[in-house]
Amino acid sequence: MKEFFYQPNGNSPKWENIAIVAFLTGAFGYHLATMKPPSEEITYPEFINTYLAQHKCSMITILEDKSSDTFKFRAVIDTKDGK
Repeated sequence: MKEFFYQPNGNSPKWENIAIVAFLTGAFGYHLATMKPPSEEITYPEFINTYLAQHKCSMITILEDKSSDTFKFRAVIDTKDGK
């Protein structure tokens, strides 16, 4: 480890390696801080009984899902409690 951060003969620091480690640490910390929780998949009857019948939905957005071969569209549901 010492050779990664310091020159082998003069013991002066290798600033470029220190900067790389600092940048990677900051990028990883930013990723962890801005990471969103995963979305929850529910079935249609569960959606009807749990959210729609109890008036918990504030907005329903239908999006085209180009990443899936099985489903062409997906619904993004925003609830009143922020889920």
